Amino acid sequence: MAEELVSIIIPAYNAEKTIKRCVESVLNQTYKNLEVIVINDGSKDRTLDVLKSVVDSRVKVITKDNGGASSARNDGLKASKGKYIAFCDADDFYDKNYLSKLISLFEKDVCLTSCNFTRSKRKKINCRETIKTFSTTDAIGELFTDKTLFVCLWNKIFLKKYLENVFFQEDTKNFGEDLCFCYSYLKKCPEDYKVKYTNEKLYHYVKTKSSLSSLKSKDEKFSDCKIKLLENLDNFEKIEIEEKNYKNKEKVNAWYFLMLLQFLLETRKSPKNKKLYMEFKERAKTKYNDYKKQIKNYKSFRKFGFIYKFL
Repeated sequence: MAEELVSIIIPAYNAEKTIKRCVESVLNQTYKNLEVIVINDGSKDRTLDVLKSVVDSRVKVITKDNGGASSARNDGLKASKGKYIAFCDADDFYDKNYLSKLISLFEKDVCLTSCNFTRSKRKKINCRETIKTFSTTDAIGELFTDKTLFVCLWNKIFLKKYLENVFFQEDTKNFGEDLCFCYSYLKKCPEDYKVKYTNEKLYHYVKTKSSLSSLKSKDEKFSDCKIKLLENLDNFEKIEIEEKNYKNKEKVNAWYFLMLLQFLLETRKSPKNKKLYMEFKERAKTKYNDYKKQIKNYKSFRKFGFIYKFL
């Protein structure tokens, strides 16, 4: 049976040290029918020169003004022609069987496949493969628990036919955009479809100094994109309530509460963020009181709820 085309989208900004390893890991896949769309997002280093040195007709380079990873991925989606859509970050790389394994998990009623991954400086450990199957509804809940499917984008393969009008939110500045994208995608998929996950570590995540991290300076102004994430969580919760997915409502609530705890830690000692701190404190108080009423149902609250008292 002929292999279907897979489009791999790679946003690259000042990635001269890692982009060649990344692209070559995709080109060296055991699965051969693919197109590699690299979006050079206004790089100021030698990223474009390195890309020009890669001679392979399957590689397509799009150069644009810097707009962030979300903007770059949107351009990649528009240019993609594959039945399947995959992503890779310029710092990271694929295991040689990444595509072949995840594509093999697709069946007529499967809309998303996903795998485990290794982290920087951690060796790949061989383990007995376990494949899990979720309904699309349960898969949404799994995104918020971040235990199997994980909220990240790059360990998944999507079907392009369900990506119509699903794009990355460019105003999130790369904070929480993976979660928003995966959530929107699963909402577009048929309810009777499934999601498959393998615990094989087929993606290699490499954290670098340029990787997005939380604010560290107590005097730094709190990022507007993080507030946007809370707005998205509000919308997620409303949808799940309307559709009576109470199990998912619990998971969205727990995620929301953990985000509030993180944001409280980031703003509590910053004079510039005092007003935001008080707003987050009030939101957390509301969630905290809701959780106390149903403490037996909220595992995340039992584990992290006590932290709120110290903030």
